[in-house]
Amino acid sequence: MSRIYLDNAATSWPKPDVVYEAVEHYQRQIGAPAGRGVYREAVESAGIVAQCRRALAQLINAADPNGIAFTLNGTDALNQAIHGLLAHVTDRPHVVTTVVEHNSVLRPLRTLELAGRIDVTRVRCDSHGIVAADELRRAMRDDTRLVALNHASNVTGAIQPALEAAQIAHEHHALFLLDAAQTLGELPIDVRGWGVDLLAAPGHKGLLGPLGTGLLYVNPAVAHQLQSTRQGGTGT
Repeated sequence: MSRIYLDNAATSWPKPDVVYEAVEHYQRQIGAPAGRGVYREAVESAGIVAQCRRALAQLINAADPNGIAFTLNGTDALNQAIHGLLAHVTDRPHVVTTVVEHNSVLRPLRTLELAGRIDVTRVRCDSHGIVAADELRRAMRDDTRLVALNHASNVTGAIQPALEAAQIAHEHHALFLLDAAQTLGELPIDVRGWGVDLLAAPGHKGLLGPLGTGLLYVNPAVAHQLQSTRQGGTGT
């Protein structure tokens, strides 16, 4: 009996043949980390990473490919964004999010809230799972530092008003984080046109990549507000 797969909101499957071929080519023919040497395979690996950054920047209309960091998955990207922005601050900033977010947003925020580091307002949705822009606006405060919103729910498929949410955040001098786990590769996304400060997504859903891949886009204008959540790697 052929397999019937209905779990694409968790991860896309099967992948296109070119994905399997690319993974096998790397494992069998390259096998070198990017940016760690000047021998042929290391240079080829670095070129693949740079090409991927450029392609993703074009896909989301980001001005600078260097604003894209590769992560382990969407959860890792969201945690880097949330903890990088909020874990080090001392003035207990306010965050606006919604009740329809993924646990990868709700749990990091709850952890920081329980630790007394932030205050959180969770905006409710209507009977169709949509969060009204006016509800987001009413939740904003003078000390709001971040608005975190998923572009589409993995449970209901409801698409949220990302453009309006970004505008509301900026009206109150807050940053806007968009969780595009369910939409990147499926719907058009314009980080410059919409005013998205940070965008997090996995590579294994709409982008059709393998598990263990993800990305965090950071607008270069706000990158200085993030602190690293792990240290090490290349460089001196």
